[in-house]
Amino acid sequence: MKYKNLILRDGVDLYFDEELNTAIFVFLATRKKVKVLVDSDLLLIVSKMDGSKDLKEYLDDFNLETFRVENFFKLVEFLYHKNILIEKNWIDLLDFDKNYKELYDRQFKYLLDITDDGIQGIEKVQKRIYNTKVAIFGLGAVGASTLKELAMLGFVDFILIDYDTIDYQDVSRNILFNNQRLDEKKITLAKEMLLKINPDIKVSTVFETLDINTNLDFIDDCDLIINSANTPYIGYTSIKLSRYCIKANKLLFICGGFDAHLASLGELIVPGETPCSDCYTTYFTETLKDWKPIKHPIENREKVFGGLISLSLFSASVAVLTILKYFIDGNTSELSRRGEFLFDDYSIYEFNVPRDENCLFCAN
Repeated sequence: MKYKNLILRDGVDLYFDEELNTAIFVFLATRKKVKVLVDSDLLLIVSKMDGSKDLKEYLDDFNLETFRVENFFKLVEFLYHKNILIEKNWIDLLDFDKNYKELYDRQFKYLLDITDDGIQGIEKVQKRIYNTKVAIFGLGAVGASTLKELAMLGFVDFILIDYDTIDYQDVSRNILFNNQRLDEKKITLAKEMLLKINPDIKVSTVFETLDINTNLDFIDDCDLIINSANTPYIGYTSIKLSRYCIKANKLLFICGGFDAHLASLGELIVPGETPCSDCYTTYFTETLKDWKPIKHPIENREKVFGGLISLSLFSASVAVLTILKYFIDGNTSELSRRGEFLFDDYSIYEFNVPRDENCLFCAN
């Protein structure tokens, strides 16, 4: 076998159903269960694997027939693929520098629960994170929280774009709020926040708003674009960025700036696979064509919407987990959605949005 010094992970509990001859492995962090029909003797060997011996040495204490030895190695192969067995010094073997491995130690351990293929699977996901350059537009309530979570996930290269400053109303919504730093640029506080998380993060800032005339050449080397810019309106900024990302084949996540739509799920746009922002606009234009609200007596309602930091964190966390899941499995079947968390009954309202087969911007 190619594996040496394997151990039964300390993050996995092992149970055995004698009636069914079934081993049940329970991942402590995620509660995921893996069930395997297995000979009790083979399972006993697995339970003794502490990384002190070569695989064949574990067999010396058991008198197994040839076919059962073959079954043992098949079992080991399966359990390694499921990250139940892992190299004893697996973190040391990861291809990242020492500081990065120490900083993201717990994340690597969690990735063992949600990926496959041992350290190779972990490295594949984390290296994509490490090598992805992120541009984030808008550092409001959701944007700033998303930025922080991305940094805590291991992203290390950012461009921050925002034109606003911190004021009193940010106290209930924005993690950047600092009573001693009022009227300072959000990009300044956001950069400081990133470097406190990881001093090795590369970060540049752009103090300007996003509008129809903004030249996007400065994000040409970015791989993932995050849009949380609600000025002049999230729909407009998303369409501009979506058209750019479709043409440049870049990922786009729209995660904030929805004002009244608090605790929004947002959407990840994958060029050629999911609906683009123009598809969403076409969909809502059709489905809401009969909605004709009566004119409101108050004309200027820009500052009417409220919110809480917990709602912003919900949206940010959904965004970051969606990006992580896509980086792990590349599955886009569940990405064509729109929805939000409803506070009254703690439910999530969501619905799918289809691709527009006649879209001028993303249709093949």
